[in-house]
Amino acid sequence: MDENALREITCTLRSLWETYTPELLSDTRRLNALLMDFIPQRPRERKLIISVLREGLGNELLSLYQAADAEACKNTLARWTRRLAADLWITEGAAQFAVDALSVSLGLGEHTAAEDTPQPEKELVKGCFTGTMDAGGVFLTKYESLGYKAFAANNELSELTVPPNIRVIRARAFLNCRSLKKVILPSQLEALGREAFRGCWSLSELHIRGNGNYETVSGMLIDRKRNALLRVVQGTDCVAVPKRVESVSSYAFDRNGVKEIHLPPGLRTLEPFAFFQCSQLERVKAGGANSSFADVDGVLHDRGRTVLVYYPSGRLDSGYVVEDTVTGIADSAFEGAYRLQAITFTGALKTIGRRAFRNCCALQSLILPGSVEMIGERAFQSCTGLGSVMLSRGIREIGDAAFQDCECIQAVSIPRNVEWIGHAAFAGCRRLGKVTMQDHIRFIGDGAFAGCPPELEIIVKDNPYVETYCKAHGMKFSRI
Repeated sequence: MDENALREITCTLRSLWETYTPELLSDTRRLNALLMDFIPQRPRERKLIISVLREGLGNELLSLYQAADAEACKNTLARWTRRLAADLWITEGAAQFAVDALSVSLGLGEHTAAEDTPQPEKELVKGCFTGTMDAGGVFLTKYESLGYKAFAANNELSELTVPPNIRVIRARAFLNCRSLKKVILPSQLEALGREAFRGCWSLSELHIRGNGNYETVSGMLIDRKRNALLRVVQGTDCVAVPKRVESVSSYAFDRNGVKEIHLPPGLRTLEPFAFFQCSQLERVKAGGANSSFADVDGVLHDRGRTVLVYYPSGRLDSGYVVEDTVTGIADSAFEGAYRLQAITFTGALKTIGRRAFRNCCALQSLILPGSVEMIGERAFQSCTGLGSVMLSRGIREIGDAAFQDCECIQAVSIPRNVEWIGHAAFAGCRRLGKVTMQDHIRFIGDGAFAGCPPELEIIVKDNPYVETYCKAHGMKFSRI
C-alpha cells in the first residue's frame, strides 16, 4: 500500500466526514457502501479500513475527535497500531496505513512511523518473554504491568501467582492460554483490562484478596467499583450471581460448563458474548424482582418480553416457539444452539439481530413471518443443516454473510420488498442452484454468491441493476 493510495483514501474519508459527519465511523455498513461508490478501484484498502473499524477503533477515534487531546491521541493511535497487527493477523505496515488514513482524515495528527512508537519501559509486551514459566511469577518481578496479549496463546502456563509489583494487567493479557488452571492476583492490582482471561477454558481457580478494586466470590471475579462480573471459573453446575452485580461482562462465562445461571435483581447490563459457547447451559433465571430482564422457562428476555435476549445453547429441546410479544431477536441470541432443529416465529417479529442463529447446525427449515423487516449480518451463518428457507415479504434488507456457508440451501426466492443483499450473504452455499430476484433490489454486496456452484442461475424480474451485476460477475441469469 503506497503513499498515493494513502493520500487517496484519506481525501475520500475527509470528504465523507464533511458530508455525513464523523458519526459515520460507527456505521460500517453504510461507510462500506459509500467507499465502494467513491473508490471502487481500491477494494483492498476499503476492506482493511472496514475491518479495523469493526474492531472498535471507530468509537475511540470519535472520542478523541471530540476531546481534541493531542497527547492522548498520540498514545492511543500507537496502541491501536500494535493491537490491530496482533488481533487481525495483518502486518504492522497495514495496521499503520489504516490508523493513519482514519486519524489524518479526522485531523487528529500526521502520519506516524511504527518503528518510532514508544514502548512502556516496564511493561511485559507480547512476544518478549522467553524465560522459564515458573508458577511463582519470579520472572515478572522486573515489570510493573502485563501488556496487551502479553501471554496470548501460551499453553505452557498452567499456574501463576502474579507478584505484587504488577499493578496493571491489560486487555486480553492471557488470551487463549488454554492450559491455565489457577491464577492468584495481587492485592496491589489497580487495573484489570477487558477480557483478560478470554479463551482460558481450563481456568478453575482465580483468587484475589485484600484488594479495594477487585474481589473473588465463589469463583467469580468482580470489579467492585463498577459492580461488574468479569469472570467465572469452571467447576459449578449452578451459579448464582451476587446481588450487588449490575453488569455481566463479555466472556464472563467463556466456555463454562455451567448448566443453570441465576441473575440478580439489580442486573442492568448483559454484554455481548457474556455466555460465549456455554454448550451445557440449559437455563438462565432472572426472577420476578429484576427490573431489566425476565425469563420464560429459562429463556432470557427483556423485562417487557419484546426482545428475546438469550436462548441457552445447551437446552435439550429440539424445537422452540417464540413468544407472541417478541418483536426482536437480539444479537447472538440463539448462536451455537446445537440441538435446535425447528423454530416457530409469530407475527409480531420485526428484526433478527446479528449472529442471531449462527452455528445452529441442526436447524432444518426457516419460515419467517411477513412482519420481519431485517435479517442482521451473519444471522444464519453456518447453519449447515438448513435446507428450506422461506423469507418474509416484509424484508427490506438481508445483512452481510446472513446465510453464508448454509450448505444445504438449494433455492431461494428473494421477496419483492428486499432492496439490499449484503456482502457474502449467500457465499459458500455449495448446493444453491437457483435464486429468484425482484425489481426492488438496488444493491448486492461483494461476493454475495462467492463459493456457490458455477451453475447457479439468477432469475430476474425487471431489474437492470441485477442483470448488470450478473454480467460483471460472470453469473448466469434469465428473465421472468
